[in-house]
Amino acid sequence: LNQSHLFEGIRDALKRQQVEYVDIVYAHRPDPLTSIENIVRSFNDILKAGYAFEWGTSMWKPTQIVEAYFIAKSLNLRPPVIEQPIYSMLDRSVMEKSYLDLFKQPYNLATTIWNVLDRGILSGKYNKMIPKDARLSGNNRLGAFVGHSKHVTKEKIDKVEKLMAIANELNISVAELAIGWAIKNRNVTVCILGGTKTYQLEQSMGAIAAANKLNSYYLQRIEKILNNKPAPDAFDIVWRSNPQIISKL
Repeated sequence: LNQSHLFEGIRDALKRQQVEYVDIVYAHRPDPLTSIENIVRSFNDILKAGYAFEWGTSMWKPTQIVEAYFIAKSLNLRPPVIEQPIYSMLDRSVMEKSYLDLFKQPYNLATTIWNVLDRGILSGKYNKMIPKDARLSGNNRLGAFVGHSKHVTKEKIDKVEKLMAIANELNISVAELAIGWAIKNRNVTVCILGGTKTYQLEQSMGAIAAANKLNSYYLQRIEKILNNKPAPDAFDIVWRSNPQIISKL
């Protein structure tokens, strides 16, 4: 993430997209070889050049985002305004635990979540077998990141099959259920979606209506199936409420 590579990358990206600027440019993964101060300065130079309106991070540690924020503030520069974290029904710890403080003042961090279907597992297409053209089949290089078929576990498939029963009750697909559940999280700003087939994009768009169907009754049933809500750390546990403290004064 040094300046020369960043400027070369943003210029090439704008040329490929045939646009003069983008709304947001991301620092995709932290760079251990470049200081956070240099990264902050370089992304601000990109903004000053008019290549983007804002900048954000992708899969940075909370401490790194906090460091970037205060470095930017101390130098009268613009801090990152958005983070791109992994989030799905089957992978909740980053959004629901690690980043919680970043959604508050003074950071007010927005999010662009990715992998909402857990490489397709939450679409139900892996329930019976692994399709040859699927990402986790072993024929797709993108699946190598998580070990291809090793990523598909019996525990995950069991949960998906139970979730399908709820999806059937709501007359939606399990993919719509999974996406709808994720975007119900008030800390989710944007959800990255894609597909290689038309019906996949249609299901993605149907997730908005699906989210509106998920009332507390269905959310509680889903929570029981998932059984993976991150537990708070000792520092996050509220031992006494304000009224309890005041009553002792």
